[in-house]
Amino acid sequence: MNKTTRARLVKWLEHAYAMEKEAETMLAVQVTRLKNYHVLSQRMQEHVGETRQQADAIAGCLQRHNAARPAMMGALASAMAAIHATENAVMSDEVIKALVMSYAFEHMEIAVYTSVILAARQAGDNETAVVCGAILEQERAMADWLGEHLEPTVHQFLEHEQSGDAAKR
Repeated sequence: MNKTTRARLVKWLEHAYAMEKEAETMLAVQVTRLKNYHVLSQRMQEHVGETRQQADAIAGCLQRHNAARPAMMGALASAMAAIHATENAVMSDEVIKALVMSYAFEHMEIAVYTSVILAARQAGDNETAVVCGAILEQERAMADWLGEHLEPTVHQFLEHEQSGDAAKR
């Protein structure tokens, strides 16, 4: 295994771990705020569980490389996610902001895991490539689901807003 490629892989795994901790915080906060969007809330709650499992899987990859979970990086990422969720909470279109942010975040995760898989293969770490490949499929599935539900959620939001219902969340 190329020492430089292995070091880069470990750094990217550390970032992937922090990214999953950020996603977990962001999704968990969003789920508590989605009161009138049950389908969206339910799928995001399911993804919170997937995200926790993904973080654990990445932690296992780090452990195989004798690297620790980046505690400070994970804590900082979680704090940033909480700040973003708080910012969205004051928006009159909170649900749409949350959906758009989640959709964009999923695509960032897709790009990150694609990069990690390529580095893992080049480093000869097939186990990490397989683990991250499974995570990549979950992220693609969530991104596709969010994309498919963007239009109906926007319509639902606008209908709630038009009728004077609680559209925001």
